[in-house]
Parts: sequence; C-alpha cells; structure tokens
Amino acid sequence: MYYESRYYRHFIDKSLTSFEVTQGESNLFVSYKGSVDKNFLKKKVDIYLFEIRHILRETIKKYPEFFTSLEPIEINEILLPDIIKKMLESAKLSDVGPWAGVAGAVSFYIGEKLLKSFSFQALYIENGGDCFLFSEKEIKLGIFIPTINKVIPIKLPPGKWGVSSSSSKKGHSLSFGNTDLATVIVKDNPILSDTLATYFGNSKTINEAQKKAEKKKNLYQGLLVNIKDKFLIDGDIFKKLIK
Repeated sequence: MYYESRYYRHFIDKSLTSFEVTQGESNLFVSYKGSVDKNFLKKKVDIYLFEIRHILRETIKKYPEFFTSLEPIEINEILLPDIIKKMLESAKLSDVGPWAGVAGAVSFYIGEKLLKSFSFQALYIENGGDCFLFSEKEIKLGIFIPTINKVIPIKLPPGKWGVSSSSSKKGHSLSFGNTDLATVIVKDNPILSDTLATYFGNSKTINEAQKKAEKKKNLYQGLLVNIKDKFLIDGDIFKKLIK
C-alpha cells in the first residue's frame, strides 16, 4: 500500500478531538468538537468507511470503467447508490473520470452519516488532502504553497465545505499536468472539489488553468493554482488575496 506522511495533520486545532481510521488504501483523519465519546465515534467511522468501500468495490465489479475511465461516463441503473450518482455527476461537471472524486466521496459519505447521527459544533474529515468540513462557526485554514514555502491563511463561513488539493509533483494520484498545487473550495460538496482539483491539477501552464477557470468558475467558491513561479487565484474565498 502506498503511504505518504501526512505532516500537515500536526497543525490541527488542539482544542479538537482527533483520531485516525485506516482500511486498505483509505487513511482518514477525523477531528471534531462535540460531546460524542471518541472511541465510540471511531467505531462508527470504521463502520461507515467499510460501507462506502464496499459500495465502491461492488460498483467496480459491475462497471469496471467506473474505476478506469479518465473521462465522464454514464451508468443507467435505477438502484445505483446515491454516492455513486454524485461521483458521476461531479465527474461530468469537471470533465474527468468518476474515480477522480473517490477521496472526496469517502469523506462526504462519512461526514454526512455522522452529521445525521450526532451533534457537532465542528467536524473535519481529511482523506489524503481532500476534506469534508463542517462548523457552526467560521473555519480558519492554511494552504501550504510549496514553491514559496509559505502558508496562506483563509477563512470559510460557517457551514459545510469541500476543500481539495491536487499536485502533479506529489502524491500517488494520476496527473497529466505540471502543477505544484491546485486547490479548489466548493460549498457543501467535497466530491466536486475533488474532481475539480484533478481537472485543474492536469493543467500544464497557468494560461491553460485560466482558460479552464473561465469554463468552470460557476462551480467553485475558491481556486488556487500554482505552477513554478506563477499563480492563478480566483473565487470569493480568495478575494482578499487577489486585492
């Protein structure tokens, strides 16, 4: 199994309760603020992770192209699980294969299950750089830019968010681009933020990323693409940075 050190997990807010859950290729980092017992919650996450991995495996068995296709596909099945439908929809919007949204889908599936079962003031699920975020208060994040070795602070309004990052230089995900970093922020939808991060991560130049942004700017609330010494910054979340 491929494993890369998640050094950024050490910078999580220490007032939150945090733990990891691992199954196969999936390694989740969960942080939350609430009255739920940590060990009990960890067992629930383990169960939900097993569920979504089973759903994904069964889908691949029936439709191998769901895993292998690098372009959007259609699956005409009435009883298709809702999470699979969301992956297909996000892939179509992002012009990538559905598997590009798998990390965001895992985070989203588990996050939604937990929010329906328990009460949280904050709940963060990180899965290899793809995040499901929920908070009743403003969310403070830092985006690390490797080419300048700096962390860019941003703030997200209360609510649910998907924040995903892709890189052609790091990680094990397939990429055809030349990006040092592509980070996408989407309200309520970490699956779409994941597929869009792949879409922008496949950019070879900033000009190419800019053309892509013109086509997709209605889909995201924040976009940051870094290729060597050039940057593309777009969306309401990054307005202060643009100024």
